Amino acid sequence: MKSESLSQARMQSSTPTVLDKYFGHLHETLTKNDLLNKPGQIFNCDESGFSLNPKPRYIATRKGQPHTYSVTSGSKTQITVMACICAAGYSMPPMVIFDRKGLNPDWKEGEVPGTSYGQNESAWIDSDMFDGWFNQLFLKFIPAARPILLLLDGHSSHYNPAVIKQAASNYIIIFCLPPNTTHLMQPLDRVCFGAVKQFWNEECHSYMQQHPGKVITRGQFCQVFRLAWMRGMKMKNILASFKTTGIQPFNKLAIALPGECNTTSDEK
Repeated sequence: MKSESLSQARMQSSTPTVLDKYFGHLHETLTKNDLLNKPGQIFNCDESGFSLNPKPRYIATRKGQPHTYSVTSGSKTQITVMACICAAGYSMPPMVIFDRKGLNPDWKEGEVPGTSYGQNESAWIDSDMFDGWFNQLFLKFIPAARPILLLLDGHSSHYNPAVIKQAASNYIIIFCLPPNTTHLMQPLDRVCFGAVKQFWNEECHSYMQQHPGKVITRGQFCQVFRLAWMRGMKMKNILASFKTTGIQPFNKLAIALPGECNTTSDEK
């Protein structure tokens, strides 16, 4: 078995005390707002980067055969994708953030239906972009039932004062996950992003096989990403994301700390 890397900060934050405090606060919030058995009113949002330079595939060769090579773009560019999933088993359309000040309309070709866009030089989300996502996408897709619980990490971009005010006026509870624990407690990190990134790598190689001499650029991103998104954002993966984090159904024993063995979680 290959070990997984874990930063010192994450290790120090992954303690029974942190876990108990978190689940105590989560249970209190769910109970107080009558959300324990209302998965359609529980959401998680987060963002992640997708490289235009996919990892090479493993291939089988005969012993002593010369090196084999895979053509890649060689680009270090990453496109950021903002995702939001619901504990009832569905996802909202993504927001795609390009590392450019302007958006070339051709880059939208083949997009996931309903995709929104952001642009800046870093390709990472900022507070203004999060405000736009919240007002133009999140508020549009959430159900009429209230309150809504939105779980997210503590990234500074998620705390635009305008968003907090808008959330309060729309009966949306913003629930922040403990620092350095999202590898354990954030639904998107536990299942969905891993699945989408695996399929992204596969779809990139499939595209390059079908189009010899071409590599993945910003112009192909949306059409290739759509295939990975549709494969990874399946209902079973979304439901598993909330189950393995103990959010829906509520289960404070669902999370195994580093070094512990947990038999309550489903295999992925």
